[in-house]
Amino acid sequence: MSMDRRGLTVLERFFRFKENSTDLRTEVVAGLTTFMTMAYIIFVNPSILEAAGLPRVPTVAATALIIVGFLLMTVVRDIPFGKLEEAFPAFLTIAVTPLTLSISRGIGYGFIAYTLVKLFSGKVREIHPLMAIVSALFAVSFVLQP
Repeated sequence: MSMDRRGLTVLERFFRFKENSTDLRTEVVAGLTTFMTMAYIIFVNPSILEAAGLPRVPTVAATALIIVGFLLMTVVRDIPFGKLEEAFPAFLTIAVTPLTLSISRGIGYGFIAYTLVKLFSGKVREIHPLMAIVSALFAVSFVLQP
């Protein structure tokens, strides 16, 4: 691994091991433990539910989706909730997705909210042109297909 001037590897800087009072070995062991636990759950949980009389294929799909949802929620800790312009669109995405039963609607509402918040807070230059286009397309889509 490449070292910088202070003797920290790229991984140590990226994952902030010192700030979190950990090291690479601990994190690798924790990651493997989590992976093995999730793999075990994917195979065992559907078997338990099948023994209770539920069909196997939907229970496998539901178990996998729950794990994916859990893994997606791990990024919530990185949302800067102190910044309204970042937090509100993220919160809206998290709230709208399960309420509409649609990941694309949740993402769309988040894109639109982000664009509008930046627009109304006078930070138009911070809106990437692609973000504006995608937000507009989401808005048109939501109007045409309520």
